[in-house]
Amino acid sequence: IILLSLLVFTLVSCDYWDDRLKVVNKLDQDFYLIAYDTTSLNDYPNKVLTLDPISADTLKSMLQMNTTWENTIRSARNKKINLFILDVDTVNHYSRDNIIKNKRYLRILSYSLSEIKRMDWKIVLDSNSLGYK
Repeated sequence: IILLSLLVFTLVSCDYWDDRLKVVNKLDQDFYLIAYDTTSLNDYPNKVLTLDPISADTLKSMLQMNTTWENTIRSARNKKINLFILDVDTVNHYSRDNIIKNKRYLRILSYSLSEIKRMDWKIVLDSNSLGYK
C-alpha cells in the first residue's frame, strides 16, 4: 500500500498546474465560467466545454494543466483569455448546442496578458464588469 501511494503521488506530482489566475465573484449569484481561446463558442463544435462553477461571494482559482496561463493567452486566436459567464439556470435548462446557437451567456470578458498582469491575476465579477446597474 505504501509503495502504491508513493507511485500515485509521483505520477500526480509530475503534472504542472498553473493556478495564478483567480476569479472573484462579488455578486450574490452563482455562475458558470468557460475559459476559451476565442470569442465564439462555435469555433470548435466538437470540443467539450469545461464549465467551472463559481459560487456567490467567493474566489476561485482557474487551473491550467501542463502549461501556463501566459502560453494559453499567447496561443489564443485573439491573444486574450476569454471568459464566458453563464447563468446557472441557463446551463441547467438548455443544451450545449442551444446555449451556443442562441448565445445564452451573460457576457464575454476578454483580457490580454498585460491586462491580467496589471490586475494581479484577479478577474472580478461585479455589477460593473457584468454590465448590471
